[in-house]
Amino acid sequence: MNLFFHLGALGDFVLTLPLLRRQNGPTTAICDWPRAALASKLIQGVKPMDIQLWEFMRLHAKGGPTSVSPAVGELFTEAQNIISFVSTGNDDWAVNIERLSPQAKRIYIDPRPPENFDRHLGDWLTQQAQEQGLKLAAYTTHVRRRQERPDRGPPRQRRRTEMLARRPLRIADRETERPWPTRAPAARRGRGGSLAR
Repeated sequence: MNLFFHLGALGDFVLTLPLLRRQNGPTTAICDWPRAALASKLIQGVKPMDIQLWEFMRLHAKGGPTSVSPAVGELFTEAQNIISFVSTGNDDWAVNIERLSPQAKRIYIDPRPPENFDRHLGDWLTQQAQEQGLKLAAYTTHVRRRQERPDRGPPRQRRRTEMLARRPLRIADRETERPWPTRAPAARRGRGGSLAR
């Protein structure tokens, strides 16, 4: 099992998704809950967990936790790889992780590339992981297809004209039909709900 720790902005997290997708075996994404949930929806085999839990926040303290709950303790005892974007490898977090999970390979990734790095930032993250001995699965593209719903039949594309109402529009003494929204935005409405002129 892999533990993937990340605590950063959404854009930074999105850049880690290719690396997260290439993990071998089941992975627990320990991030802010919305990001962890997003990863579990996008990538098969990823389990979400909130990094804001007290047990994970205590890892930053000097001396750290001496014991953790059984559920979190099981994560650390079963971990084979711990990929961290929250530590440099020489701080209190790294010392606490080494004590809780001595058997796991620990990979510390710096999200900032050097100034002379001229490739994509995702390549920088992958390069660091591989240099530290992390074996990654081959990269494959994964496209989720819409599933047919038995109650609605096969999915179909709706035409724009189905979404808009048809209203006659008078232009130079001739009538033509043009797609038009059924209601004006609230900002254009006058008093009493009629359109403002």
